[in-house]
Amino acid sequence: MAITSEQFQYNTENDVFETTFTLGESAIGLSVCDFPETEKAAALVLAQHTETWLGSNMEKLKDYAAAELLDLKNEEWIDEDEKPLTKSEFKAGLTVSEILLFAGSSFQLFLDDNDMFWGHHIVVDVDETGAFTGASIAG
Repeated sequence: MAITSEQFQYNTENDVFETTFTLGESAIGLSVCDFPETEKAAALVLAQHTETWLGSNMEKLKDYAAAELLDLKNEEWIDEDEKPLTKSEFKAGLTVSEILLFAGSSFQLFLDDNDMFWGHHIVVDVDETGAFTGASIAG
């Protein structure tokens, strides 16, 4: 279901448009930066495009995060009594919780990681063409 104008509101305190949408069983927060309040229509189109992109690229996103961070998890972020995760186990623990979208069409995806990185989040950067450009641990 596409993000609607009614659910897409401007937060004057943070100078961003905000909404929440559902993908599968996950509620995902979306903040659109760098647009003045008067450019709601343009910001909404970008938000809707990003929602559609995410729906089409969730598996690629999880594959990318696993390719970038699975070795780090298994080498540096593992308890003594914990066995290394497989790629499928790593991917199964990922859910998108937030998206920070910029006017130039690049965005950051914040993923909950089922505590694989001990309370931190995974951040995946995506450029204006929809290509993944980096993955890191934050928080």
